[in-house]
Amino acid sequence: MSTLLAVVACVYVTVCILHWGTAYLVLIYEQINNPRGYSSGVADRRRRLAGALGELLLILCSFFMLPGYFPRRLVIGTRRHPPKPVLLVHGYSRNPLDFLLMMWRLYRDGYGPVAALRLSPVTGTIERFAWLTARELGRLDRPEYPPWTVICHSMGGVVTRLAMREFSMGKRIRLLVTLGSPHFGSKLAAFGLGKGIAQLRDGGGLLERLNQTPWELSQVSVLSIRSDNDELVLPSRSSELPPPAQNAALSSPGHLSLMWSGEAYRLIRAAEQQAREQSNARIIQPAVAASSSRAAAC
Repeated sequence: MSTLLAVVACVYVTVCILHWGTAYLVLIYEQINNPRGYSSGVADRRRRLAGALGELLLILCSFFMLPGYFPRRLVIGTRRHPPKPVLLVHGYSRNPLDFLLMMWRLYRDGYGPVAALRLSPVTGTIERFAWLTARELGRLDRPEYPPWTVICHSMGGVVTRLAMREFSMGKRIRLLVTLGSPHFGSKLAAFGLGKGIAQLRDGGGLLERLNQTPWELSQVSVLSIRSDNDELVLPSRSSELPPPAQNAALSSPGHLSLMWSGEAYRLIRAAEQQAREQSNARIIQPAVAASSSRAAAC
């Protein structure tokens, strides 16, 4: 039995290292041939190397996140008052446990309920995942909750945009944050398995429809965070969204590491606070105008 476990562990580690090494070789090739849009300099190269090693460690640790495929959702902080609801949507072939650190950070900082969904099956289409996301948000939502903050990783960003467009999910969202989401496709999506990842190929039909008239982006505050060291979204600029969305670029985190990055989390906190202040201002202004008109009438 111990021999079998050792063989399985060796095979798993070998596959992870091959996956990581191949992806970063492709990234380096992309940076050499298309340097525009990538940061440069000795300090940036050192940060990218540290980020790449951290990404390898996270890939190896993904084995311990496999139990996340079983629960439909993870929810914490349901009794927070006042409620500050957050929905977390993972990417291709991932699961809710990827967001464990972010869930803890959000709960520590007073957010709740904080819910992470599981999108399955892995071979499903983005349309199916969008329907699942909208359905789960509807089940989690309560009349007393303010609009939600939705944080998405990778394919989850495209899924949520489609859910906002096709299932009116944007009516209950205040802020949409995407982490390394291939809004304009990725060259490496051609090597994935399943219909959903095939729809994320560079120049795919679904992405073209979303990006020709991205009206759903004007419904809510939007922040897209990308990384120059993202080994799976190529080119990394395909994660950027047109105005009125805001875009932020980091230099060192890998694709999975964006969910664990302290720098990315600080950007999310700042965007959430800004979106909340803007939402409160929109509520206060009509109230002030109404009271002024009543005073004038008197």
